[in-house]
Amino acid sequence: MSSVDGVVTCPSEFGPLDLLSDWAHELYLDGFSERAVRAAREAIPVAVGAGDLRTLRFLHYTCGVALIEQRRWDEAITSAHNLLAVIDPWDAAWRAKALSLLGDAGLRLGRASAAVDALAEAYSLVEHEPPRVYNELSATMAVAATLGHAQLFVPADALFRLCLSAPAVRGNTAATRIARILVLQEYSVLHTTWATALQLDGRVDEAGPHFVRSAEISLHMMQLTAGEDDEMHARAEMVEAYTHLHLGEVGLAEARLRHASARFDMRPELPEVQIGKLGRALCLRERGEFAEARELLAGVVESVQVADRVVWELAALVTMAEVEVAEHGTHPSTQYYRQSAQVASHRLWIERESRFFALRDRISLRALAAEASQLGRDAMIDPLTGLGNRRMLDAGIAESLGGAALFVDVDLFKDVNDRFSHAVGDEVLRRIADILRAHCRTHDVVVRFGGDEFVVLLPATYAAEAAAVGERVRAAVHREPWHDLREGLSVSVSVGVAASDASPDRVLKDADAALYAAKESGRNRVTVY
Repeated sequence: MSSVDGVVTCPSEFGPLDLLSDWAHELYLDGFSERAVRAAREAIPVAVGAGDLRTLRFLHYTCGVALIEQRRWDEAITSAHNLLAVIDPWDAAWRAKALSLLGDAGLRLGRASAAVDALAEAYSLVEHEPPRVYNELSATMAVAATLGHAQLFVPADALFRLCLSAPAVRGNTAATRIARILVLQEYSVLHTTWATALQLDGRVDEAGPHFVRSAEISLHMMQLTAGEDDEMHARAEMVEAYTHLHLGEVGLAEARLRHASARFDMRPELPEVQIGKLGRALCLRERGEFAEARELLAGVVESVQVADRVVWELAALVTMAEVEVAEHGTHPSTQYYRQSAQVASHRLWIERESRFFALRDRISLRALAAEASQLGRDAMIDPLTGLGNRRMLDAGIAESLGGAALFVDVDLFKDVNDRFSHAVGDEVLRRIADILRAHCRTHDVVVRFGGDEFVVLLPATYAAEAAAVGERVRAAVHREPWHDLREGLSVSVSVGVAASDASPDRVLKDADAALYAAKESGRNRVTVY
């Protein structure tokens, strides 16, 4: 581990082709998501050809987040699976980033249960301590931003606070300032969205502190960017002006909004642009310039529908109704229009709370499962391999919230015992247990099912990712120097894979059927049900 310009980095964090991923990522950060997708996809074959897996990880991730901005959610899920296929299974930061992609895209596609499972695991991977290196910071921010997109404001706020206490954003170097600015930018938008959602739901008193917090964050961002980054400074000023407008400082807000909007390219992809346009429309309504206010609001509605920012769509629609009332007076149809928007906002808040409680329950279940596993460890451990036993498997099935299962079987194990002795057979099982530990995550349930069979439960995991884990296990067993144990000894395994939203029992049975198919097809292979 070393320090680069004040930020702690690992030697293996960035690859030799890192400039390719930097280019794609900068396009995404600047709001050019379509160009970012093209840049990442053009660079991916280059990274593959060069064997630069470190750069490849960043490219898959950038492609995924940019695809989400493009509303190409199925493609984003594919990018997440591509990322999972090239990372180490124990790399918590990269796994959290991939899971945040799956959760974000899954929610937008209406796959709520699987998405919440993915977000719960991602949150569990990053919640415990401030990120130490760049990629850990990036992972924590990714999960926080995804939770914010899902309007899970409380856990998102907790992670952004964690980011601001991280070594990677503290200090006065150029790198730490840039990292801090990026955190503050996302954090200010989170609190502004949170405040606006509360306001739309009629909870004005609760919205006030979040507007104040957003103003504080934006001011901090303005201080960091003054004279350094005029666009980011203007974006922060736009958010701060919007908060001042809702805190009653209309004149100051209008002046700031005019000043900020003239200093950077008002691209509709940027959330601050919609926030600023909505603020300017409110000011125009106060001055009686209704036609211009309508034009701005129509642009906001069109842009946020593309970006899937429902809070700002509702805010623009409610403001449109208020413009109509201000110009033409109260009319029954306008009142119904406003009531419809308020009903939609309230339903959105109920859905948001339902998601929050589901996420909290998933996280609690994970913590309880870990605690129960520790308390009952001795009763759940296979004495030969040190893995879990059938009792642990039963507990894992009971606590499982969906995902995948691997059935791993040693090929021709009876021949090993008969030819080389049971002592050698026992050592073979112990070595395979070590391989399984090395290629599975800490929260996966890994057990010796019985004899020469092993089972792995992988929560919140899709079939493609589980198959990649199975292939890594099979290849590792094949590469193991078995001749060191006994001359002439050769060992292979067959792996059955299944994944489904069905019951854990069903997934386990499907994995067993896939294992049988692998055996029938010649052994030493991975078969997916």
